Amino acid sequence: MTNKSLHENAKQLRLCYFNANTELVEQDKELHTSYAKIIELEIAEREKRRLENYIRASKVKDFQALTNYDWNWPRSIDRQAVTKLFNFKFVEEKENVVFIGPNGVGKTMLAQNLIHEAAVKGFKAVFVEAAEMLSDLIAQSSRSTLERALLKYTKPQILAIDEVGYLSYDTRHADLLFQIIHRRAKRTSTIITTNKPFGEWREMFPNATSVTALVDRLIEQCVVVPIDADSYRAKRFADRKKAAESAAKKAEQKK
Repeated sequence: MTNKSLHENAKQLRLCYFNANTELVEQDKELHTSYAKIIELEIAEREKRRLENYIRASKVKDFQALTNYDWNWPRSIDRQAVTKLFNFKFVEEKENVVFIGPNGVGKTMLAQNLIHEAAVKGFKAVFVEAAEMLSDLIAQSSRSTLERALLKYTKPQILAIDEVGYLSYDTRHADLLFQIIHRRAKRTSTIITTNKPFGEWREMFPNATSVTALVDRLIEQCVVVPIDADSYRAKRFADRKKAAESAAKKAEQKK
């Protein structure tokens, strides 16, 4: 650690004695070495806690690592486009990301990996299920509490909204989702996972006039990743069942 970085870190950590007695500390080699070590350890500990806090705040809990994703399973997926997302240029460019595909093809897994990696890299990133977020917003009893709740979802640099399209909602839900997308547009990045093509979003929000505007805001600056595949979860279930039946058959033959 150079003297310059040592002094800068001491100021950052607000080490009053060091900052007030810089020359004295520099003249005493033993004291200087001790301060340098203490500052190094303190910076490392703060960085560790910052990382832990960012990961905890991301709300990504148990998830499959991207290394477990079977890229050969989908009939169609742009692997290069997905891989490119992990350089997080889309965040710098305030772009959105939408994963579209049927159930069980890894959309949630990809979104969770993006949010987790973003938190590790120091972005304020949050993962939330659409149903949970909209239920939270709809439950607010006053304008002031609603504004605070909206701010919770508009403030993160990256917000992943999972499973948009799995339930039907009313006009109020559509308007609240529009508020989130509108407030975040061109300011932050939003990741959406959905099983519905944009043309079918009206089915989620019957009679909601804000749906067209919502989609327009979302895709104005957006990376869309379609995934064409059968359910990978169903495949894994079938594989486990087949393996269990095979093991049972072998056990029976040994009797």
